[in-house]
Amino acid sequence: MADRQTLLTWAAAARQAKQVSGFTFNGMRIETDPESRGVLTGAYVLAKDNSDFSIPNWKVDDGHYVTLDRETILAVGDAVTAFVQACFDKNKEVDDRVASGEITTREQIIAAFKEI
Repeated sequence: MADRQTLLTWAAAARQAKQVSGFTFNGMRIETDPESRGVLTGAYVLAKDNSDFSIPNWKVDDGHYVTLDRETILAVGDAVTAFVQACFDKNKEVDDRVASGEITTREQIIAAFKEI
């Protein structure tokens, strides 16, 4: 059994790994590494203020490009924000479960983050 601080460190690492793992949104692969989130944030800001804004060639996976219209950009931005928040919410939940003694192993931490 690991000590509390080690478990909390593992939980933070699991959150960071999950946070950059990406997800699928309406059939599109959305990357959530810091660079991708930055690009999406920029597109989101431009789309918020311009009803005609779109991105004609957004690469969603190997060799596959789509056009993102304003509504899709905003929806993807909101989904990314929700995904990142879910990672932090899960990190707090795991930290609380570590503090209560409910989580005592790295395997339990990994399993908890698979729920996202």
